[in-house]
Amino acid sequence: MYGDEPKLDKVLIVKKSFIEILVPFLVGFKQDKGKGIDNLRVSINNALAAHRRNRADRS
Repeated sequence: MYGDEPKLDKVLIVKKSFIEILVPFLVGFKQDKGKGIDNLRVSINNALAAHRRNRADRS
């Protein structure tokens, strides 16, 4: 979604307000211990880093 939507940037997608909007769309997500906004933020950052590495490998 980040790469397809020009209004999204790497700062916005890790903000608490944006992540809270996404939570209802996450299949099988329950806000149990260890599955809070901070942990989702870490997962998003990890996915962004992997995406950057994959793009660098293609160049």
